[in-house]
Amino acid sequence: FPVTIGACTNVAEQKNVWKDFSSQIVFSTWKGEESKYSDTDTVIFSDPVTDGGVANLNRQATTTLRGIEYAKRMGYGRVLKMRADQVPINPKEFLRGFSKDNLTVFLYHLHEEGYYVDYFMCGTTDVMQKVWSLDGLQKCRYSEWAITNQIRAVYGGNRPCQIIVT
Repeated sequence: FPVTIGACTNVAEQKNVWKDFSSQIVFSTWKGEESKYSDTDTVIFSDPVTDGGVANLNRQATTTLRGIEYAKRMGYGRVLKMRADQVPINPKEFLRGFSKDNLTVFLYHLHEEGYYVDYFMCGTTDVMQKVWSLDGLQKCRYSEWAITNQIRAVYGGNRPCQIIVT
């Protein structure tokens, strides 16, 4: 499955870490960032978003959705969404940790009513598209709560996720 990496400031580092998986890496970023990438990179350039939303959630959702949509158009049934500031030490082992059947998230934090931490997330392209739908993201005090509400809405309030760290 492809790995989508959002608006990236550490492009060279990400390319180096993922060099054995370069055909699976999809960078999804903003127009105006073209000089950071080569002709051999798979990059989706979006118009910059003026309203970043809570903690830049609108920006993150925009680049994430574009990467998911690309994966779906290419025929992939699953996709891994990575935040650009998260860099695995061993990508091969990292990729083995994801469930083939469920949405996999990094962490469920027990603060207040609890929320999913979205550093990385892997699931079917259909589920990922619903979770990151801009139309469905609710105004929340924290961006993580908006994503958590989306996951709960997709799964009817249940917690069907594989969680890497608990």
